[in-house]
Amino acid sequence: MKQRAQTVAHRPTLLIWSLALAGFLVALGLRTSVLASETAGDPAVGKQVALKWCGACHVVTDNQPFRSGQGRRAPTFAAIAASPTKDDDYIRQYLNPLHLPMPTCCLSDTEERDLLAFLDQLRKQER
Repeated sequence: MKQRAQTVAHRPTLLIWSLALAGFLVALGLRTSVLASETAGDPAVGKQVALKWCGACHVVTDNQPFRSGQGRRAPTFAAIAASPTKDDDYIRQYLNPLHLPMPTCCLSDTEERDLLAFLDQLRKQER
């Protein structure tokens, strides 16, 4: 009986801790969604990043002023976007410093997010 009395006595403390933990998890979830929206890339900026860093070998857009990528083995950005196997993780792999046969380019985290947002926009246009 004494053990049951102690268990009942601790229930308010357990309830308070449970509510505090639940509140913390809700706040964490809200903050995570805010961070996700703050870190979403800008497709318009990503297009400019692609033209600057990728346009020498890849055709980024149909109206690209300098299209040296024609006739090369580098796929167009439209082809990359249309490929179901070339998701964001696949692209990130090739954005690392050692991504042969591509030349080394070191994009900032922001440039990488923008470039991925541009590719995502192209994927949505393909559908």
